[in-house]
Formats: sequence, C-alpha cells, structure tokens
Amino acid sequence: MSWTLTSGAYVIDESGLYYNSGISGASLTRWSDEAEGVIVATTRYDWVTNYASLPTSAKQILNETTAKLIANNVIKWDTSGFSSLADATTLLDINTDIITRNLEILRDQKYQEKLDA
Repeated sequence: MSWTLTSGAYVIDESGLYYNSGISGASLTRWSDEAEGVIVATTRYDWVTNYASLPTSAKQILNETTAKLIANNVIKWDTSGFSSLADATTLLDINTDIITRNLEILRDQKYQEKLDA
C-alpha cells in the first residue's frame, strides 16, 4: 500500500520549511500506510486498489489529502524547527481544514458513482 496516493517529495512540501529532516524513511512509510488506510476507511471506497483507473482530478485530491495527513505527523513529530509552536499549530490547522474538506468530497457517494461509471 505504501506511497500509492502521494510521494515523499509532496509530503515534505506540505510539512513546511522548518520540518525536521532527520525523520526516518520507516516512519514516513508507516504514516503513508496509515494515511491511506484512514482515507479508505473514512470514505468506504478503496482508492488504493482502484488508483490506476481514477481520473486526474481524483488523484490530485488524494495526493493532497494523503500528503497533508502524513505532513501533520511530520510536524507533530518535532516542532522545534518552527519559529514558535503557534507557527506549527497554524500549519497543522490549515492542513487539517483541507483534509476535512477533501475527505467530504471523497466520501460523497455521487462523486464515487461518477468514478465508477
């Protein structure tokens, strides 16, 4: 399942300028699997298995959502590089708002039916 819906480079972009670059690849891979699992469970649709047949618009939403889910773990792992905890918290809040919006779109049965048509 790892890294089907996003890439490590996109995760780093979503983690902000001050993330700790010492994070292990194993942690990132585990968080990738967890993020993909959360998306599949929340939306009740197996985006990972059906990824190759998805339109670009769905892939972009999945990429952004997965990257931001993983990025939130990266940010929470070590906030010391940020100029303040408030800066890290603001980025977490922005990511969470976008994750919530995107999951609502992906969870929409009408959206999923369009993809299956």
